[in-house]
Amino acid sequence: MRKSKQIILAIILTAALIGVSWYAGRGRVKTPVATVLVAQHAVQAGTQLSAGDLSTVTIARDLMIDAYLTDPLQAEGFWTSIDLSSGELLNRTRLTAEPAGLTYPDVAQGRRLMTIELAASDANGFWLTSGSLVDLFLIPKNSEIQGGISVLEKIRIVALLDGEAGTPALAMQDRVRNPASPLLCLDLSPEQAELIAGCTGIYDLKLAAICQSGKPETSTP
Repeated sequence: MRKSKQIILAIILTAALIGVSWYAGRGRVKTPVATVLVAQHAVQAGTQLSAGDLSTVTIARDLMIDAYLTDPLQAEGFWTSIDLSSGELLNRTRLTAEPAGLTYPDVAQGRRLMTIELAASDANGFWLTSGSLVDLFLIPKNSEIQGGISVLEKIRIVALLDGEAGTPALAMQDRVRNPASPLLCLDLSPEQAELIAGCTGIYDLKLAAICQSGKPETSTP
């Protein structure tokens, strides 16, 4: 009998505690929260953000500022102007619609542009133009240089300039009358740019234009 009374008393006490907790909860004010985008991991400056770089957290609405981003579409495809730490709240002032620094049309991010002077004898009839593909031959000036001839294949010409910086090359007929050495702006990888930069005085630079259209090749009998 005593055991039954103890059980009943425990039930009554438990119910009382639940009631007190429920009543206390009614008077507690819930803190409003907001969802904010964060960096999923560390991101270097100059990175174009994708969905895999983004995550969300909730913060107290009182801590929310207008510069914080809340929708992934506000960040995907944008570029970071500074390094971002893992878990850092994304601030619109730290993103740009274009990559930081100089941008060039039709040139991939991270490529190197280098301008070289093309000897008139290598101009291939001055048929070269922007978009042309060429092979560059680095020919040692001294036969004792080891390695022999190096070839950089399928290098794209970004622009063909005349002697005045930034000025488009003269038309072909004008070049025939005034055969000055044109300048070629090349689209290169970092390794190719380093190789060409180090060839001055050691290698002669020759060019072979790649024919990208025309009659199909025929085998000779």
